[in-house]
Amino acid sequence: MATLPLAMDIVETVERAAKDGGFLHVDAAVDALVEAHPEAGVTHAEVAEVLREEGAATGAIPPKPRPLP
Repeated sequence: MATLPLAMDIVETVERAAKDGGFLHVDAAVDALVEAHPEAGVTHAEVAEVLREEGAATGAIPPKPRPLP
């Protein structure tokens, strides 16, 4: 259960970015979340992956541009 507070903060971080109409700054958010939740024992890469997935799903992270044909 040590990861539940981190998971809740991830959800809140992504929702806040999506609601504000801005974009999620993943690197800054990852640093803040990992620092705030050392008890979770997760890596920066793990948190970044979740933030990117959730951010893309909510529009808080802009889609990657497609290469031109």
